Amino acid sequence: MLAGVVGRAELHIPWAKLGSEPARVQLDRVLLIVAPQCEEALLPCEHERSFRAKQRRLDAHEARRALSCDAAAAPKPQRGFFSKLAAKLQENLQLDLTNVVIRYADSSFGRSPFSVSLALDSLKLRKLEVAGAAEEGAAGGARAAGGLAKVVHLTGLSVCCAE
Repeated sequence: MLAGVVGRAELHIPWAKLGSEPARVQLDRVLLIVAPQCEEALLPCEHERSFRAKQRRLDAHEARRALSCDAAAAPKPQRGFFSKLAAKLQENLQLDLTNVVIRYADSSFGRSPFSVSLALDSLKLRKLEVAGAAEEGAAGGARAAGGLAKVVHLTGLSVCCAE
């Protein structure tokens, strides 16, 4: 990531009704500029060190994945108060992103740099409200299996490619 700016950030937490009312995160005027890491700029020793670090992260991920497969077969322990509260907060979380621009720029192609910009007016993430019993099976099943049931509203999405 080369640069990032958030024009306005708001966090609304209903402390008195933490488990029943949604916590809201609002971010406005978000700009991110990203670019690939230049491989030629790395010295050979830095390149080797970077490769070893990536390999360690990959090995750790594989170990966690193997443990989670083993843990899925074992009986699950009872969840405590804080884990239940965290799950409820995650379920009730509302996220509002407005006026977002993400730009990817790559100048490794020589004299003509390449860029892709993604812009959106708003992205809203809300809890899926289940209306009827027929829908309850689908949404309730996702939550029972450990998943989240969320609705995403996108408005004003545009993509621009430039050379």
